[in-house]
Amino acid sequence: DQAAGEGAGAVGGGGEHPYELSATFKPLRRGGVEAAMRQHSDLLMLVGDHGTAISTLKLLSSDLKSDKLPFHYAAAQEALAMASILSGGSVSASIMHLKEAFLRYAEVIGREQGLSKSLAALYCTRVALRWALLLESLNRLSEASWIVMRAHFHEGNTRAAFLLEYAAHFLVQQRPAKLRKYGFYLVLAALRYGQSEENSLAFMAHLKAIEVLKDRGWDILEEHVHEALDHEWTALGDDAKALEHAVSMLRCFNLPEHLQAAHMAHVIDVHGKLAKTAKTAAPGPIPIGVPVLDTAHATVLCAGSHDYYDETSRSTSSRVWKDMELDFPRAKALTMHGRHKSGAPGHGTACVGEDIVVKITVSNPLKMSLEMVDVELLCEMSGEQEERAGRDGQEFQETLRSTTNMILGPGEEDVLTLTCRASAPGSVLIHGVRWNLGGVPCMVEFQPQMSRWSLDPELRPAR
Repeated sequence: DQAAGEGAGAVGGGGEHPYELSATFKPLRRGGVEAAMRQHSDLLMLVGDHGTAISTLKLLSSDLKSDKLPFHYAAAQEALAMASILSGGSVSASIMHLKEAFLRYAEVIGREQGLSKSLAALYCTRVALRWALLLESLNRLSEASWIVMRAHFHEGNTRAAFLLEYAAHFLVQQRPAKLRKYGFYLVLAALRYGQSEENSLAFMAHLKAIEVLKDRGWDILEEHVHEALDHEWTALGDDAKALEHAVSMLRCFNLPEHLQAAHMAHVIDVHGKLAKTAKTAAPGPIPIGVPVLDTAHATVLCAGSHDYYDETSRSTSSRVWKDMELDFPRAKALTMHGRHKSGAPGHGTACVGEDIVVKITVSNPLKMSLEMVDVELLCEMSGEQEERAGRDGQEFQETLRSTTNMILGPGEEDVLTLTCRASAPGSVLIHGVRWNLGGVPCMVEFQPQMSRWSLDPELRPAR
């Protein structure tokens, strides 16, 4: 600090030019009592006599404070804190001296301009980092984060961004971690990096932020980060990654209607651009997430779930039906996870040529209407004919699926009914639903063990 003061005198000290230091940084008078005490305390620190150094610095601080020399007073308080730490003294006393130094440096920053202000900010940041490290060693992470956060206001964009990331580092170390605040600090750091044209560092800050912000209901903050990553991936030429973040923006359900409509149009534009630039096949269906299909509670109806009867069957006695039921196997009911009511995994049974009906609750969480076009089940058929067709090099297609359309208003909920039918014995795997939304192919998948239905050619309905 003494050398810095001498350098300030060499520059001039008038403060009239932006590259000159003001009178605040004028060195202590050579041969004066204050200068001698400061040199004496530095020498005592050098030889390890920390106790005498602390006593000397306390007297010096008192004189500098009464002489209204805030910069030199702050430097003495900083040296006093370091001497207290090295002597193994009270940690609370060291924190008190660092706090006083930080406040006095901040006071100098508020008065100065140009180079003087930058130099004071540099000293202020140094004290803040030492203070934060001391608090971290005591596991007082919340206070450490607050100190570094306060210090960033005095710095330029790049230094401020680094300090914001450092403050976020303390937040994520806490138990429980303050994830929302952590993500918010990273977003602020990315903005500062962007203002200083450090685009790669801003990109990295956004990537770290989205890991803790996504799917937590913090829609405004999450939408901002997804939009930034969408633009950054587009600038890098990766339209597929840009589409992922464009779709994620659409899943922020608490945004105003005009923003949701804008995000929907953006998804359509990005998907169209990706389809035009695709070198091989066009992009397949994407899990867009809107509308929301409650696939976990889908209802599946097949053999054993329908009644087959005519007018004459109503006059038949119940005894006849019970005897017939003994002659035919009955399909067991399935829960939503593809398991029998007994808890064991199993497969439902349907007749060849019979419709397998799937009913799914569909809800529109957006504040705009959605039109689902060409909605159908995603099915796969397997069996002996498939293996034979594969050996012959032919395509096997024995599953017939129905398509339908549906329009959902803002916040509306409805039941979607879809059917598929197998025309040959084998096994049918229903693994999802596909539809078009504004020209964008969309899909949602069921759970892996959701609905595999075996088709028995010998089974015939009892009613």
